[in-house]
Amino acid sequence: GAYRYQEWLDAQLIENAPWDGVVKTLLTALGDPTDREKGGPVNYAADALDPTVAAEQTAQRFLGIRMRCAQCHDHPFDIWTQDDYFGLAAFFAKVQRTGQGMMGGMMMASRPNIGLNPQGAVNHLRTGKPVQPRLIDGKSIAIPEGSDPRAALADWITSPDNPYFARATANWVWAQLFGKGIVDPPDDMSRANPPVHPELLDVLAAR
Repeated sequence: GAYRYQEWLDAQLIENAPWDGVVKTLLTALGDPTDREKGGPVNYAADALDPTVAAEQTAQRFLGIRMRCAQCHDHPFDIWTQDDYFGLAAFFAKVQRTGQGMMGGMMMASRPNIGLNPQGAVNHLRTGKPVQPRLIDGKSIAIPEGSDPRAALADWITSPDNPYFARATANWVWAQLFGKGIVDPPDDMSRANPPVHPELLDVLAAR
């Protein structure tokens, strides 16, 4: 479905779709990633069905934060803890590949849908127990029963109250245009890697 992904992204750019809406769609899409009409954004989930990988990629791409170091221990160079890491991963725990069925006693592959498993969970590495979704600012969040936890995460990521999304986006665009981010690498906006011109990044993020 990679070609559907490319087609969909091209269409968003041509239509000048709002970036927050694009990100919300990417983070919540379900279905067949090869579907002509709706499959494009589903490929975001299909690319990383392991919840920890999905969390790491989402944090890097949309928040400019590298969380991987916090999987095994609290981050040595930043504020992120192991609880932050697994709380973020829990938002993706119910996402899985579906579309396999039985025929004549044999497992047969059918269309590779991406769906939700209500029993899906991610276990904390330290405690071995299932983790509830938790925003990286430390706040727990109520997820209505039967709903997709990623919707709540997408709402927070694109909220004006989230201090990371606009800064990360402005920095990515700057890096694309000038070859180097105001924070560089652009997906490592950590306390150990401050912006070279923080006032400029603040102005761009505010816009």
